[in-house]
Amino acid sequence: MADPKKNSIRVLSQRYHLSLKRVDAILRLKGLEHSWYKVGLVMLIPFMSPMT
Repeated sequence: MADPKKNSIRVLSQRYHLSLKRVDAILRLKGLEHSWYKVGLVMLIPFMSPMT
């Protein structure tokens, strides 16, 4: 997933049958989550298991 040409928003949208806006939002949220880990904020993973 690290190759930006193979995994552009348009390519990911077509591969997973999602809208461009949704893929863009997912990538922005993943970036936000990554920045939280850098700062030291950790998601509450034990509380996520009932959601899956």
